[in-house]
Amino acid sequence: MSSISTRLNGTVACMALFAGALLASPAAAQQVAANTQTLAAGGATGGLETVVVTGTAFNADVAPAKASLDTMEPQTVINKSYIQDSVANTADYTTILAIAPSMTGMDINGPGLSDGNVKNTLRGLPDGNFALLYDGIPFGDTNGPTHHSESYFPGTTIGSIDVDRGPGNAGNLGAATYGGSVNMFSEVLSADRHVRAAATYGSFNTTDFTGNYQSGNFDLGGRNTRAMINVQDTNSEGFLTFQTTAHQNALVKLQNEFAPGWTVTVLANYNGLFQHLNDNNGATAAQINAFGRNFALQNSDPKLGTYQAYNFVSKKTDMDTCGWKAIWLASGWTTPPIPMPMSTRPLRRPISSRPQRISSTTSPKVMAPLLPAKNSPVTCPVTPRRMPIASGAISSACRAISIMAG
Repeated sequence: MSSISTRLNGTVACMALFAGALLASPAAAQQVAANTQTLAAGGATGGLETVVVTGTAFNADVAPAKASLDTMEPQTVINKSYIQDSVANTADYTTILAIAPSMTGMDINGPGLSDGNVKNTLRGLPDGNFALLYDGIPFGDTNGPTHHSESYFPGTTIGSIDVDRGPGNAGNLGAATYGGSVNMFSEVLSADRHVRAAATYGSFNTTDFTGNYQSGNFDLGGRNTRAMINVQDTNSEGFLTFQTTAHQNALVKLQNEFAPGWTVTVLANYNGLFQHLNDNNGATAAQINAFGRNFALQNSDPKLGTYQAYNFVSKKTDMDTCGWKAIWLASGWTTPPIPMPMSTRPLRRPISSRPQRISSTTSPKVMAPLLPAKNSPVTCPVTPRRMPIASGAISSACRAISIMAG
């Protein structure tokens, strides 16, 4: 009996739901028709409600990290505004690169305040497995393709950074380009004269003074010239105990248009680093328990290797470059000022977007172009003469004395 009663109750419930749906259907249809008539009448009389949506357009130029739409591999571009406005004046390139996707880097002694084991990783690859370049020239330690970040270029000497997270092509310079390339560029020389100066004081008794002077356009020997001088002096006791640092940097950049369409650029960078540094891979657990988590060095027990006076480091680095480039004139012709060997090679990007890489070719023989050119292949002049340019730009460097054309 109980099972029959249950089935009857279920049947009655289903019939009630079906009847309710039938009764509700005409009412729902009437409501839809009424709403349609109301909308039609409102549209005829202009009584529809107006919804206004407001928003702020995003300016891509202020993004701290972005990429070119023309790139053929993952790329991040860090501009000068981010370096000036969002990074401490004491920072080095390790600190700046931390904003780029797939890159890490941090200095526990303070941004740009230590040279020990402060390195970047790129896509999980440690330092030494990707290339670092400044104005298109690879640099690194003498014992391998690794880098000590505070020994080279502080953040104030960097105008922009281009991170290529790919091996690039055969024209990429560097000992370890298979893991990618980090291309740092010096500040672009402006046509207007201006001066920037900043003095800061912060934690750990940190002081920093930075001065930057750009001359703008001026006449030198009848030729348009621009110059820049950047100086920086940083001193700090650091977060880690007795791990002090002091470094001074001076950079000079000169650009001169010594012939129509030809520009020579000379750059000299000096960096002096004087610091006390614990060269071990961090403090041990016993040292942290005894002296605290910020332990690095001590000055109370000369019998130990962590005695501050035993751990003084002095490093001086210098980088000097000279390069020239020629721009395709409206007529498609330009005059080389001196005889030079030349090889043709396709460039990855226009010269307006990034400096071109240096060719190691020193032989004067002419090489066939790797890509078809609209004009005839660039030839190697043995005497100064007028020559056609195969594409929009030519780049060269004094040491290699070779030109690439794409």
